[in-house]
Amino acid sequence: MSEPADKCSPRWKDEAIQNGYIPSYLDKDELCVVCGDKATGYHYRCITCEGCKGFFRRTIQKNLNPTYACKYEGKCVIDKVTRNQCQECRFKKCIAVGMATDLVLDDSKRLAKRKLIEENRERRRREELQKTAWDRLEPTQEEWDLIRLVTEAHMVTNAQGNHWKQKRRFLVRRRPPACFHCVDNPALANSPPTPTAPPPLSLPHRAPVSSTSTATTATVPLFPVLICPCVFLYLLVEWGELAGRWRKVEEAMLLNEITCNLFYTSDQSAAGVKDTKPEDVGQAPMLNAPEGNKVDIEAFSQFTKIITPAITRVVDFAKKLPMFCELPCEDQIILLKGCCMEIMSLRAAVRYDPESETLTLNGEMAVTRGQLKNGGLGVVSDAIFDLGVSLSNFDLDDSEVALLQAVILLSSDRPGLTSVERIERCQEEFLLAFEHYINYRKHKVSHFWPKLLMKVTDLRMIGTCHASRFLHMKVECPTELFPPLFLEVFED
Repeated sequence: MSEPADKCSPRWKDEAIQNGYIPSYLDKDELCVVCGDKATGYHYRCITCEGCKGFFRRTIQKNLNPTYACKYEGKCVIDKVTRNQCQECRFKKCIAVGMATDLVLDDSKRLAKRKLIEENRERRRREELQKTAWDRLEPTQEEWDLIRLVTEAHMVTNAQGNHWKQKRRFLVRRRPPACFHCVDNPALANSPPTPTAPPPLSLPHRAPVSSTSTATTATVPLFPVLICPCVFLYLLVEWGELAGRWRKVEEAMLLNEITCNLFYTSDQSAAGVKDTKPEDVGQAPMLNAPEGNKVDIEAFSQFTKIITPAITRVVDFAKKLPMFCELPCEDQIILLKGCCMEIMSLRAAVRYDPESETLTLNGEMAVTRGQLKNGGLGVVSDAIFDLGVSLSNFDLDDSEVALLQAVILLSSDRPGLTSVERIERCQEEFLLAFEHYINYRKHKVSHFWPKLLMKVTDLRMIGTCHASRFLHMKVECPTELFPPLFLEVFED
């Protein structure tokens, strides 16, 4: 059985195994200048065999030459057969042919030299790896066109684009500390902010100085939203100097604007605030953590208001990819149902804010881990937040997020697909363009490409966990709270 393998093995490899390594600078069948055996290299300034090299090194390192004694008056002939019979004559011949004793290192110098050789070898290896990394293939023109296409599809269908931090609104605000007014009025202490405006506050306004001028009273609607008087006091104290000069109408109006911004999103004008409901701007009351795995109905209803546009944007993203549109309609539906939660989770994860420890859903609603968990996702929220924390170290740009979405979308292992091979080829095109784009970006994270591909596995796991979590939500939440598109996508 081994004969065919021997015939297939290269001849030079068999000879190398039989004869040992021979440097390229040696002539064929060159002999040792000491004993006449086959030489293996240039050792201590002479071409010698391995045996004479080792003998000479041991003699110098251990200072053995004084102990050598020839029985035949130093007239022995040293060859391949007799070299081990007389050590004195062999050592004398080593010196006679020119082997240098000063080139033999003691143990400490030898270890230091070996360490230096290893360090140089490791340095060259790192330089080679770095050179290889910088010389990796970058996108071709066709791949650049594909990258631009998928990036544009992502940008057009991504809510708020790169301005999500300015546009986001928080689901809940931290309640100001309780005061005697709230303690004495339990209804106020436990009630959410109400959009009902209190009677306008009358502030004295000084007219320009003149002999006939008198103090007039100007009516200024100071707060379009007021929870209770203690909140007003809390805000005045928080804003320092304004608290001491609130009688000036101009500053009172400024305080009015600041307070409105505390309770409402930055892109809402004070004029439109009166008609705005708390849930529209994310000012829902503080949610109590539900027991066990129960769904907080109030939080769930908040999330269902943004789920339909989020799903629609994922569908729009897919429809902008020609490869996807060319697939059979049945396969398109299967792919969309399979990837929808995964892509929405990715879009939320890349908008993780370490400072506030929040995710921004659909580019507009910033939620904490607990709020997302109470809103129906349960343990799935932990996986999404963990993904967001991990991706925050990757510094992904829009093209990388878009390519990652395309790879997730075109997953050929979704059950029920008919065009499996076709979808595989499409995904491979995106993967190749993705890898070349990663090479072009030259990230500083080591092993960036395989680490990023592992996130696809994490997203697939999120999708699987959400499928089982969806069944739990259907039991806990009233059916009328589920948007039709939400049911259409996630029901089997």
